[in-house]
Amino acid sequence: MIQLRCPNCLESLAIGFASKDQRISCSYCSQNYTSQQNYIDFLKSKDIGKVEMQALETWGGGLHKQGLKPSLIHIELMDQRITGMTERIEGRILDLGCGSGHDTDYISKLSKTEEVFGLDIGENCREIAKRLKDNIKIKIIRANCLNLPFQNSQFDYIYSYGVIHHTNSPIQVLRESKRVLKPGGSLFMYVYTSHTKNLFKRFGIVIETIIMRIISRLNKPFKITLCIFLALISWLIFIIPAKVLSLFGWKKFAAKFPMNWGTSPLSILPDIKDRLLAPVNYRYSAKTIRDLVEEAGLVASSIIEDHTGVYVAAEHSSN
Repeated sequence: MIQLRCPNCLESLAIGFASKDQRISCSYCSQNYTSQQNYIDFLKSKDIGKVEMQALETWGGGLHKQGLKPSLIHIELMDQRITGMTERIEGRILDLGCGSGHDTDYISKLSKTEEVFGLDIGENCREIAKRLKDNIKIKIIRANCLNLPFQNSQFDYIYSYGVIHHTNSPIQVLRESKRVLKPGGSLFMYVYTSHTKNLFKRFGIVIETIIMRIISRLNKPFKITLCIFLALISWLIFIIPAKVLSLFGWKKFAAKFPMNWGTSPLSILPDIKDRLLAPVNYRYSAKTIRDLVEEAGLVASSIIEDHTGVYVAAEHSSN
């Protein structure tokens, strides 16, 4: 059984998942939390700073609440880069920043998984729990990944796709990940690349940063309008040229264009929102992410960097 801890006082919580909605309390600090069959909400106002508030508006109250198409399974992209990743995953798994919950569901169906905990800050967590209530392997936790509500050494594997680079302290997320991993356990994660070897995309990052600073000063309707406009512009200057180049056999060069996978302006709009409405976008090279992982006390065993991002496998050494 998973061993929880109170995010408020960091003491152990002798509670589990309730059979129906109920309020549960920490016996040390009397902090109350809400529990139901496969869901516990640990998030409190003190856990929501400026960055978290923007994240909630962008994902938990926006993109993820709307839900992504089940075909958009990020773990399949990870498995293509980190060979044999899904074959290795077994035991108790934490999906750190589970978003829409589709990766959580996918992981639960791997033959060797016993329990899967999907954790996210989003207000859509309750909807995810309801959608997946018939899957007895899955539990959903609403909490801040900077302060995980688990006691030490609880998970065999942690999976995290596109999360730590949007937090105000990536190193703290990694330290928390190490804390809740069992010795010998592994972390698999994806982060944005800094495109140090691609000057074209490097220039795009500069433009992205400028736009993010401008868009942060706008109210929500103007933010959405600007994102729609930029989706149309990106379709014209990136995706159409990439499609033309592919038709003429220049597929490798076309793959270097941002969002070359898009099929229409609407198809890339969620990605535009994901990047430009984010509170922060940290980016990493293979070297800088290795340094960060090692600073957190983990050992990077595999780092794959390509035009789509950086894919990392790291271990909690038992030494």
